[in-house]
Amino acid sequence: MAQFMATREHIRKLIKDNSAEQFLDGLSFEQSLTFEYADKVFAREEIKFGKEQKLSLGLLRTDGLYTNLALVLSDQCPYSTKAAIFEGLSKAKFKDRKEFTGSLFKQMDDVHEYLTVYNRTRSTFEGLYRIDHPDYPDIALREAFINSIIHRDYYIEGSLLVSMFDNRVEIMSLGGVMPGVTHDLMLAGVSVTRNEKLAKTFYRLNIIEAYGTGIPRIFDAYENKGIKQEMPIIDGGFLIRIPNLNYNFSETTINAATQTNDNRLLVLFMDTVFTKNDAADALGLSVSGAYKLLQNMVANGQLYAQKSGRQWKYSFNSEKEKKIPRSDNLKDKVVAFSGKFANGSADLKFLVYFAGGVPHEGTPMYADFLVIGDGGRESKGYKHMKKMIDTGGVIELTETNLRDICSGRMTAPERKPVPDLIVIPASEEGQKETEQQRAEMFDALRKAFAEKYKNALMLL
Repeated sequence: MAQFMATREHIRKLIKDNSAEQFLDGLSFEQSLTFEYADKVFAREEIKFGKEQKLSLGLLRTDGLYTNLALVLSDQCPYSTKAAIFEGLSKAKFKDRKEFTGSLFKQMDDVHEYLTVYNRTRSTFEGLYRIDHPDYPDIALREAFINSIIHRDYYIEGSLLVSMFDNRVEIMSLGGVMPGVTHDLMLAGVSVTRNEKLAKTFYRLNIIEAYGTGIPRIFDAYENKGIKQEMPIIDGGFLIRIPNLNYNFSETTINAATQTNDNRLLVLFMDTVFTKNDAADALGLSVSGAYKLLQNMVANGQLYAQKSGRQWKYSFNSEKEKKIPRSDNLKDKVVAFSGKFANGSADLKFLVYFAGGVPHEGTPMYADFLVIGDGGRESKGYKHMKKMIDTGGVIELTETNLRDICSGRMTAPERKPVPDLIVIPASEEGQKETEQQRAEMFDALRKAFAEKYKNALMLL
């Protein structure tokens, strides 16, 4: 008799084909589960989440073993969400993509935050009042994703897919609609829940308001908008397609509204330096709305921006506030910082970045320079690097030294190789490999810095 090793997918299919039990009610293959993120969600709603609650909600069986519901809500959840932002109307070109893992609670929060970043807002004015028009109603994005989590088929291993195009967002879940449920019934709020206990848990946490309200709430968000969302029922999957309300909006109208604010700022702040809070107060905008406007003006060359302490300051006069100079004066150099600086270290790090170097968040032994601020020599990082500094392997700089190097008033000194502290390969081939590794590390560090501070770098 032929024998084969049953995979987890085979076992799941056998269970599904031979049992009326919902998958999330079944025994979890994984029993070493933690609930760090779930604990935070329950605490946020001031709801206890101990053994008694886990039993009541269906995460624990009476024999003390975890169910699959516990698995998907745990930090070890094996399912993921893959999100992508595309340029244009097809999947030909990525602008960004990311995979979200962990508890379904965490994925829900992370995906919502991710989509919010790309959910742009168009603003119009009626008299003195500003009206915001987001590309997508927040409630539509939220309800569509939650609906996909609750109703997907967890017997099927695979990721939930979220795709944002210029004109729409598509959310695809696996499993399709439940038997007997038609498109019209969904719109009417009829709900046949594939994962009843998951829905019950979400209801208990106020994530959903009532069973069957998600789809109608999405349609309500588009009522009287002159545009309809689509929900194609496809074999083995369920697709929610949410349209961009601003996609066909007149660019002329957008530019006219923006130009009005540009002119107001120019009149009010022609000869002075101002902040985003000043702009918000003057224009009657929210601080985040003013910040977006200022970002666009800086990107278009209408404004100059510079970091002062923890705050960005803006001006129309280039003689008052100048952009950070660009150069290669610190090309291939890693610069670390120790101690406190009068205006913080953020602007110094941007100086290093725009001089071709890498501003490091820590104090690594492979740094070329260590910039010393107040109390810098008493820090643990300094003591960690002391031997390298004493032998010339790492060069100390003051804030003034760094500024002079970045501006070209001073040539960056070369550090000495320290064979006693760093192993240098004897062969030429080994040395080339070491140089290649350092170059790759340098590129990776610059990319990481650029990603972390991408919003601030757009202003500089």
